[in-house]
Amino acid sequence: MNFAPLIERALAAAGRDLSLPELLELVDRLDRSVPTLEELNGGLQSLGRAPVTEESYHQAVSENHQRLVRHLADGGISPERQREILERYAALMVKP
Repeated sequence: MNFAPLIERALAAAGRDLSLPELLELVDRLDRSVPTLEELNGGLQSLGRAPVTEESYHQAVSENHQRLVRHLADGGISPERQREILERYAALMVKP
């Protein structure tokens, strides 16, 4: 999938440069999908932006996962529902 249009929309919606975790979160909100490292870098390069490293990508994904866990715990969501949401999130993150 070409993520360049979604990356461009996310940046335009924010009206500023975003950290990598913020960018991935906004792309996810816009399209309910998270680009792989290759898809992300393809989109960034199409927009004339520098690619990200594998390490920074995985760190951003981890930060977003931790943010989601905190959000669910703070939101009073039942442990069973939290598990369902996190399983769905994990399925998004593992692409064939």
